[in-house]
Amino acid sequence: MNTYTEQETQRINERYDAIQAEALAELVVEVNSHTDKYSNVTVGDANIGVIHKITMDREPITDWQYAGGHDQEVTTGVEYTATVNVEFTSVVFSSHIVCEIELPEGVMNRVIAAIAEQAEHEAEQADDRSNQDAYEASFDQ
Repeated sequence: MNTYTEQETQRINERYDAIQAEALAELVVEVNSHTDKYSNVTVGDANIGVIHKITMDREPITDWQYAGGHDQEVTTGVEYTATVNVEFTSVVFSSHIVCEIELPEGVMNRVIAAIAEQAEHEAEQADDRSNQDAYEASFDQ
């Protein structure tokens, strides 16, 4: 039986943590399809199904501009922030067999970040389309 000193154990743990962090950083996480309640995500070579709830916050970005003899606050954009609450994760095999899976915290955080980024992008696109449609409709009146 091998016994390690506390210092050796600490070095082994630090090296293990460094290897894990490097592997996590190199792990490819990509959202393949996305709805408000379900996302299909590729994590490395695995196809992961994620059932979730998304809350989208839209915070106006403002700036002060001088016009008409005084300063006024003008909205210059919108900052989108998605909060993703994961309810269930599963691995989906090519034979369409689905098994529940619990991802390690670091991997789950990457999955949540990818889903949030996708949701924010889609919300911004939807708002842009809506604003464009409203602008075009203003000429029809």
